[in-house]
Amino acid sequence: MERLMLLDGNGLIYRGYFALINVPLSTSKGELVNAVFGFSNIVLRGFQDVRPDYVAIAFDLPAPTFRHEQYAEYKATRRPMPDDLRAQFPKVREVVAALRLPVFELAGFEADDVIGTLTREAEGLDLETTIVTGDLDMLQLVTDRTRLMTTRMGVDATVVYDPARIRERYGLEAGQMIDFKSLKGDSTDNIPGVPGVGDKTAAKLVSQFGSLDALYEHLDEVTPEKLREKLREHHDRVLASRELVTIHRDLPVTLDLDAARFGDYDRDEVVRLFREYEFRTLIDRLPPLRGASGAQERAVESPSPGGSDPAAPGMAPIAAPGGATEVRPSFGSPGARVAAAPRPGSGDGLQLALDFDSVGQIGEAPGAIRPAPAPLPPPPPRLPPAPPEATPPARPASPARARTTAARSLSMTASQPSSRPSCPSMTGTPPPPEATTRVPEFTSARIAAASRIRIGAGDGTTRRQLLPSGAISQPRVRACSRAVASS
Repeated sequence: MERLMLLDGNGLIYRGYFALINVPLSTSKGELVNAVFGFSNIVLRGFQDVRPDYVAIAFDLPAPTFRHEQYAEYKATRRPMPDDLRAQFPKVREVVAALRLPVFELAGFEADDVIGTLTREAEGLDLETTIVTGDLDMLQLVTDRTRLMTTRMGVDATVVYDPARIRERYGLEAGQMIDFKSLKGDSTDNIPGVPGVGDKTAAKLVSQFGSLDALYEHLDEVTPEKLREKLREHHDRVLASRELVTIHRDLPVTLDLDAARFGDYDRDEVVRLFREYEFRTLIDRLPPLRGASGAQERAVESPSPGGSDPAAPGMAPIAAPGGATEVRPSFGSPGARVAAAPRPGSGDGLQLALDFDSVGQIGEAPGAIRPAPAPLPPPPPRLPPAPPEATPPARPASPARARTTAARSLSMTASQPSSRPSCPSMTGTPPPPEATTRVPEFTSARIAAASRIRIGAGDGTTRRQLLPSGAISQPRVRACSRAVASS
């Protein structure tokens, strides 16, 4: 059985905009494109999951509809459309035109009414229909041959509603969703309901009595009394709300299957637009052209150099699905597919590689090639010790003078700490742990080279001493050098 996919244009644009409003996607030129990206991502996901034979899209027109004439406050609580969202509608229209999707819109009616009419006609043509939208307003259209696909938690995860799924969530049939919504109202569209009646109470009442008319025929059986009185008091409001939430399915629109046949689109133009909007991760997800060979279908577009990709990590947390087999899911299944391994360069997985050889030493230019360290020069030959010079015998000091000198030296040693730094090469003991700063691994060679200092032997000769590299720091090397130089 052939398949038809109907897109709720305005619903998907709004969904894409507000789902990505916390991570706004902008091009390198500063143009906001989050609604265009969200719309395109959901549509491509629908192409992959549904594998439609026919595709069409419906848009709302800016003029008031018959619902505004019936109820002046209809959608009155909605905020005006943001200017940055309004500016993205022409971009979405460009994508739709490049995909060559037939557009349906009718003055005085909403896209929901147009889609409702098209689904009724599609069932008469023995087509399986999937409605792709951003909300649940069209659950009343679901049948055994018509299902509804919507998004949740952003624009990537989708959920499909068929009659079984509606019964599982609400305990109701799809045709009862009109009465359910009439009782609880709809705050998004400012459709009033019965005060105090929410989802649970409305579902319980409709399930218990079967319909809104049957509920009011047996109103005396409703308990508790407080609820019964509210239903009686707002009877006229509930009936008026039912007229507002009911989708009209008899509009003067006709489904042209030849125009809606999918696969013969302008791929070059879609690729150009996606590159202009910097949606390069979506290019690999474009469906194959009608009659394209397997090699053409697996072709991967190479991203153009420069620019930024809004779908890159940190801007857009959306993963592109891997290649899929050609087996289409059954109409009643959730649309599962057998995924193949990600293709290189397709954006299906993230591969990171770090070239540690490109990390230079401090002060080196990026990518510079470091020469091998030059060997240290050989130590100079040890000189013979100089003969000791004859010194005159020292005059013995008097006992009183010796005691005074010793007391003065002891007092100065106790009151004034030594200003000379402690050096491992001089004391022979490593510094305490709290005074040690371990050198990073990639600079240890430089510190080791700097630690080879000349130390006086006290006998007129010099020797080289290698300080312990595990417990040495640059300030300490400099301090030891100064200490030796001053000795």
